[in-house]
Amino acid sequence: MQRFCLIFITAVCLILSGCQGGDEMKEDETTALSKKVASEFLLLEEGKEFIPKSTEVLPSVGGVDSLIVYGYYKGNKEEEIFVTVETNNDYEVSTYGIVGTE
Repeated sequence: MQRFCLIFITAVCLILSGCQGGDEMKEDETTALSKKVASEFLLLEEGKEFIPKSTEVLPSVGGVDSLIVYGYYKGNKEEEIFVTVETNNDYEVSTYGIVGTE
C-alpha cells in the first residue's frame, strides 16, 4: 500500500509540473508569432524591415487579448516603434506607430 501511495504521489507531481511548462511554452509561441506578425505587417504596410526587441502583454479588455511588440526599423535604432497584436483575434494588428507620439 505504501508503495502504491508513493507511486501515485510521484505521478501527480510529474503531471502537475508538466502542466506548468505547457503555459510557458504557449506564451513563448505566442510571443514569437506576434513578433513575426508585426515584422511581416510592417514590411507590407510600410515597406520597412522591423526588428523586434521586446514585448508587453496587456490585460484583457472586453475579451480581447493583446500583446505589444516593441522594436525599430532596420538602420534606425533611435526611433522606437510599437505594434499591437490581438493574440486571440487571429493575430490581427490593431495599431502601430512611433513610441512617444500621439
